[in-house]
Amino acid sequence: MTYCVGILVREGLVMIADTRTNAGLDNIATFRKLHVFEKPGERMVAIASAGNLAVTQAVVSLLQEGFQTEEHGPVETIWSQPSMFKTAQFVGRAVREVYRIDGPALEQNGGSFEVSMLLGGQTAGAGCGCS
Repeated sequence: MTYCVGILVREGLVMIADTRTNAGLDNIATFRKLHVFEKPGERMVAIASAGNLAVTQAVVSLLQEGFQTEEHGPVETIWSQPSMFKTAQFVGRAVREVYRIDGPALEQNGGSFEVSMLLGGQTAGAGCGCS
């Protein structure tokens, strides 16, 4: 089980996530589950992830590398989103894109497509937010 917590305080936003993952009785490892995307003066976005590790890692990779869907035009990345609201929508599209690519094969082989993401941050000129 992964724990993710986001707390909005007067001074800003605090986010934490554990790093342990368990793939069986004797197979315990650590992986980054809190991802920070920052360009000083422009934006700071943090994503705490939980769920199927392969799915969460694929979503974070898509956010960084970008992807294109027919309905949304050119390749977009987390850096091209103008607001936290648009960033939240983009994260949702990335989850759906990973499901489109990997979901059927994962489910066909008995895996589960489970992912939860806590998104928080701030874009230039806007207040802190968490979704």
